Amino acid sequence: MARLFLSTHSGSPDASLVPEPTGPVVVRAADVQNGGRMLPTVVYSPPGPGPFPLVAFAHGYASVPLRYDRMLRGWAAAGFEVVAPASPGLAPGLGPLNNAAQASQPSDVSAAISAVLFSGTVDPSRIAVVGHSDGGSSVAAMALDPAYRDPRVAAWVVLSGQIGVFPGGYGPSNSGPMLVMVGDNDEFGNWPSTKRAYDVAASPKAFIAIHGGRHIDPFIDQTPQASAVRVSIIDFLQATLNHTDWSAFAAIAASHGLALTTAGAPPPTPPVTTTIPSPTTTTPSTTTSTTTPATTTTTM
Repeated sequence: MARLFLSTHSGSPDASLVPEPTGPVVVRAADVQNGGRMLPTVVYSPPGPGPFPLVAFAHGYASVPLRYDRMLRGWAAAGFEVVAPASPGLAPGLGPLNNAAQASQPSDVSAAISAVLFSGTVDPSRIAVVGHSDGGSSVAAMALDPAYRDPRVAAWVVLSGQIGVFPGGYGPSNSGPMLVMVGDNDEFGNWPSTKRAYDVAASPKAFIAIHGGRHIDPFIDQTPQASAVRVSIIDFLQATLNHTDWSAFAAIAASHGLALTTAGAPPPTPPVTTTIPSPTTTTPSTTTSTTTPATTTTTM
């Protein structure tokens, strides 16, 4: 099975931004219920009726989904429905912050997936979960510990998350491909435990080491490095949910100065059918809808 290692650096100071997807995105608010927990949720949708592949996002501690707006909006512009719940105890304004609340985040993500599936706008066979920081640790547990798994998920992305945060056993039990990314200048020292998530996961899997990258900046900043990182995530999602060619990773490396090392051969896939749009300076047009999707209750 394929293993892919990518190391990134920011390049020269005048390096141009990697072109990211742009286009109309519909943004709406929703309230998702997970047992007795109410989860204020943001949904980003491409225009049109779908069904779209779905990406569920788990935010970090003391953060909210809108902090990652540039990244989440880019996923929707690339053709993915995105659902991002805020987890009580981890997000400001939803009760006292409490590290113990992380134990509920995997089921919060699953509840948000259920809510969007109920709306009928997504393809239930094409679901990925992405998480950053504590959210990345939640995604690592969902992927690598059967006690937290959601069998509907086909691909996993861990951004600066850690392995070992949740009790129980971690093993190569991920039901689909996994991408793991972390900065080698992470101010919380997450590099070793994030890399362990990659080491434990079953293939196919990918690891991106962000040279000089801190904990959150490479995922939300407007810099050449951050643009390349976000496009790499989109390439992974396209390859795993839309069955495009994993060689898009190599294309990013060659075109934008990312150092690439590979081990093993990429799995055979159909020819690339979806690519990153051409550069544009046009600001993405965004419409806001007040429509709230149906609320679902889950006991997961």
